[in-house]
Amino acid sequence: ITLIIGFIWILWALKPFLSEIPRPSLTLFKDNIRYGIKAYLASFFSFMVLRVDLLMIKYMIGAKYAGYYSIAVAICNILFTLPVVVGMILFSKLSAPESWNDRWSLTCKSAYAVGIIMFLACLGILFLGKYVIGFLYGNVFLPAYTPLSIMSFGVFIWSIESIFRKLLNTDPIKGFRIEVVYIWGFILPVNILLNYILIPYYGIPGAAIATTLSFFINLSVSAYIAKRIVHVRYDITWFSKAIVLTIVIITFFYICSVFLNDYLAGTISLAVYLGLIYYYLLTKEEHTYLIGTIKTFSSKIYGK
Repeated sequence: ITLIIGFIWILWALKPFLSEIPRPSLTLFKDNIRYGIKAYLASFFSFMVLRVDLLMIKYMIGAKYAGYYSIAVAICNILFTLPVVVGMILFSKLSAPESWNDRWSLTCKSAYAVGIIMFLACLGILFLGKYVIGFLYGNVFLPAYTPLSIMSFGVFIWSIESIFRKLLNTDPIKGFRIEVVYIWGFILPVNILLNYILIPYYGIPGAAIATTLSFFINLSVSAYIAKRIVHVRYDITWFSKAIVLTIVIITFFYICSVFLNDYLAGTISLAVYLGLIYYYLLTKEEHTYLIGTIKTFSSKIYGK
């Protein structure tokens, strides 16, 4: 009923811009059905990747653990709201008939911005997830923290992948590239196999590991395809530094949590990590841009 009302409302809002009543067009349907089928298949496979682990948990180790895991999935879906919104805006911009270099540059800038925000959000969940679960759902659901902390890495990877996927979804010549369907079609059985192997041994953390590994494989394959299309080189040194810093700060957090409570250990670890990112990963130009952005934002808030 809500969709029907919304549809009628949209038609009424478009009435001043229509010269005649819209009618079904078989020609338009034929022109778009191939694009629609590819988009539907990719969406179907990705949806199954996100849901099959929950079904496997229920039937392999019980509904109670499926309930815990569903809490982790729900929080991850909330985190993923930002990349979805950015992807919707980016899709329209990338659909413009521009060169691959311009489209690649816009995609990288969007992925860079989303990556910074999502990384901080996922680190916040990693360090403070227990308090979030306890506040929203109660302490009885605290077993969901372990899979949530693991899946936070998967959410970050998925966020970056979703931005770069828009580049493959808006090919000015081929439209929705069939490679996207192949990638998700390949990831689905891989995800099922990983869940089948890991859930009996590790329980719901095993399912979270399987999902995170699936997202990593997806990002790797998507990045490889994008590289072949755009002919770019990735800065392996930068990615290596980022991975090492992440491992160091997570180790630092767990050491601090032995002597301090999780909230204080998480706050200190997050502050240290931001400092390491600023010093080791950002260039001088990025330092200048970041400081300028902070000054502009502060001037708008305080009116100076």
